Amino acid sequence: MNPALLTAVTIIASFAAAAAATWLVRGWLERRRVLDAPGARSLHRNATVTGGGVAVAVVLVVLWLLLLPLEDGPGAALLIPVVALTLVGLLDDIHNIAWLQKLALQVLVAAAIIVVAGPFTRLDLFGLSIDAAWMNILFSLLWIVGMVNIYNFMDGIDGLAGGYGAVCACVLGVWFVLLGADGLALFMYGLMAACLGFLVWNWSPARIFLGDAGSMMLGGTLAAVGIIGQREYDVPVGALVLLFSVFIGDTAFTLARRALRGAPVWQAHREHLYQRAVQTGLSHASVAGKVLLISVIISLPASFEMGRVDPRALWPAICVLVLFAAMILVKRREKKTQ
Repeated sequence: MNPALLTAVTIIASFAAAAAATWLVRGWLERRRVLDAPGARSLHRNATVTGGGVAVAVVLVVLWLLLLPLEDGPGAALLIPVVALTLVGLLDDIHNIAWLQKLALQVLVAAAIIVVAGPFTRLDLFGLSIDAAWMNILFSLLWIVGMVNIYNFMDGIDGLAGGYGAVCACVLGVWFVLLGADGLALFMYGLMAACLGFLVWNWSPARIFLGDAGSMMLGGTLAAVGIIGQREYDVPVGALVLLFSVFIGDTAFTLARRALRGAPVWQAHREHLYQRAVQTGLSHASVAGKVLLISVIISLPASFEMGRVDPRALWPAICVLVLFAAMILVKRREKKTQ
């Protein structure tokens, strides 16, 4: 089949399948009363069905099976986070397991991904290259567990996590096409379309949430794709960090801010920049849209870093400035609404 036609079929089929699967999963979860009730640390007003990431995972498993015969198709390492993290997350959505137990399961899944796919072979960060084996393994473990939890932390308003997953998957798909990894590119385009299909039900006002089943799965899958991209196609780790810097930056800033004043960093809260923006009166759709626009802007310097376009020190500086500007705008709006 013509590559362009195959890409189009993959995107359309994944979108339609995800939208339909989300409708089915929503009914199934609703009958079992798997609901996210509003609380002091949440930003929604009504009890909403959660665990909808199961629908996205089902589409990705089917897509993985269809692409498996391709020489450069998604390997077994990508099936691990899709299946395992969805199950762990769904268990938490239903039974609300202790955070230490959840962290232990995340570490086990991350270790399994590293065993199957291997760790990063080199930490190429903005011109600085580190290839110590023990450091690569440790960073790989922290990378996966970190991305799983960062994505989980940032899934707090309608449409944000699914939309961000679509943007990042689209950019990774373009990168893999340029690198000649057509199978992985198709998997990323399928992930993009599945996220968009889920957004049919998750955009504000959301009728279903990703839940831990979806947020953990997306974070872990994108992390695993990053490792495979670096190992097999020499994608710089710095490019991956920049691509995901909107979620990484918000989480790092928020947790550092809480730690400095002695607040527990592991407790649920409403102090992320996107949460603070909503609390100033902006709608979920407005905040999610602005964050996704920022992520599109940041994908440009991330792509320059991926292509190792000089001066390489400039690309992280641009991303930091964009994120800093967003932080200043949130703080100014908070002062106006006080």
